[in-house]
Amino acid sequence: MAVGANATNENAFGLSENEAARVRINALRILFTLKAEQENMEGKIRVREIQRRAI
Repeated sequence: MAVGANATNENAFGLSENEAARVRINALRILFTLKAEQENMEGKIRVREIQRRAI
C-alpha cells in the first residue's frame, strides 16, 4: 500500500489521531516560540535605535 492519506487515515504519515494531534501541538509550540523570539529581537533593535538617537 502506498504511503499517503486514505479513507481511514487522514494524515499522510500513517499516524494515529493522538500522534497527529501531538505533532500539531508541537508545531504550534515551535511557531509561538519563534514568534516570541522574533518579537524579542525586534524589541532589542528598537531599543538600540532609540539609544543611538538619544546620543
